Amino acid sequence: MIHFEKFMILLEVSAKFQPSLTHFESQLDSAVNHARSIHEEYKRPIFCLLINERSLEESMVSKALKDILDKIKPSERIFLTATSIQEFSELGHIMSDNYEDVLSDITSADLYRLLKTTMANGVKGRFHVEFAAALKAVKSPTMPLGI
Repeated sequence: MIHFEKFMILLEVSAKFQPSLTHFESQLDSAVNHARSIHEEYKRPIFCLLINERSLEESMVSKALKDILDKIKPSERIFLTATSIQEFSELGHIMSDNYEDVLSDITSADLYRLLKTTMANGVKGRFHVEFAAALKAVKSPTMPLGI
């Protein structure tokens, strides 16, 4: 868990090799249940990021995420997305290879907007793509901050 003044990020990570769809769905459920157990006391938005071997590019994985998202009430202020280990790793390489000098310019408010954008896109929310685009916007002085 990463606590910020206005929100929390809950990371759920699995390094299980070639997890079944059932296992992926179980991890999604677990992330939501974990967020729900925290939310009663926390009372701020909780953004859950599941890092797993499976990608939202797979239609069955997107459907599994959509099914879970449909069960979360807006009043709960729990948001969920997933990214694959490979996608997250690629983001790490992009960050270290091209944007190490601007990472400290990203504020918690920027991260909050980035997470809201990712979550608003539902199953099409691709955290790794959104974050890389935001870094590019920060580095390019001709572009407004995109997050």
